[in-house]
Amino acid sequence: MKRFGFFLCVLCFIAFPFATFAFEGIIVQKSTHIASDVNPGMEAMQKMLQRMPPEQRKLMEEKLKENMAPRNAEPDVSTQTMYIKGPKMRMDFNQEKGERTFMIMDSQEEVVRNFFPEKKAYMEMSFAELEEMGRGLSEMRKGPEEGKAGELKKTGTKKEINGYACQLYTQQVGKHTNEYWITKDITIKEIMGEFPGRMKDFGKMGGLKSQQEALMKINGYPILTITTNRYGTNRNEVIKIEKKGLSDDLFATPDGYRRQSMKEMMAPER
Repeated sequence: MKRFGFFLCVLCFIAFPFATFAFEGIIVQKSTHIASDVNPGMEAMQKMLQRMPPEQRKLMEEKLKENMAPRNAEPDVSTQTMYIKGPKMRMDFNQEKGERTFMIMDSQEEVVRNFFPEKKAYMEMSFAELEEMGRGLSEMRKGPEEGKAGELKKTGTKKEINGYACQLYTQQVGKHTNEYWITKDITIKEIMGEFPGRMKDFGKMGGLKSQQEALMKINGYPILTITTNRYGTNRNEVIKIEKKGLSDDLFATPDGYRRQSMKEMMAPER
């Protein structure tokens, strides 16, 4: 299930669509996920099993229960480093417990390459394929109604986070209250540029479209975001934003990596 989670992370990032970045430099952020008792992987697989014949479904369900890892009581912590230049972006994922991976996205070619250093392999997908995959995963992960997302409301509470002057905005989603600590020192538009064309459709993945629109209206940048849903609580904190020139080599496919298909990449490890 590790790679399933990685692809979800990729899809969540590209839910913020772009064509050519207005920013060149590095953004470092830390993500912490505290899981609830609800296992999204198990839920998704069970929905797929509903289409199988009863006897086959029963056997598969028993195998799933044997192999599905229990809920991790400890927080899942990772650091992401984004390198941004023109139409290209690279994101390095560094999990405290897990495989190190990175991806390179080219919005002119409309392609994303996901790299797995431990296997010296990568998988390539077009934006169209990712969009279709995102629709399928969103459908698989649908559960009980979470409630309609409300507006982002300015609270008047202020504090400095990692050198940025921030103001607290809250958003009610069903019974949950999400927090957005937003700075005006830098804005989403300064980093992402304008959001043209069909790429806006990516925002529909995972129900993030309303969040995008709300953040764009505020004209700032979220330094700390704390969101909660039935799967747990996510804390995303921007540690550093640094404008600097970057080498084109960062965005090239490294030597010695072999391209694999989705089937090969998702195969069980031996």
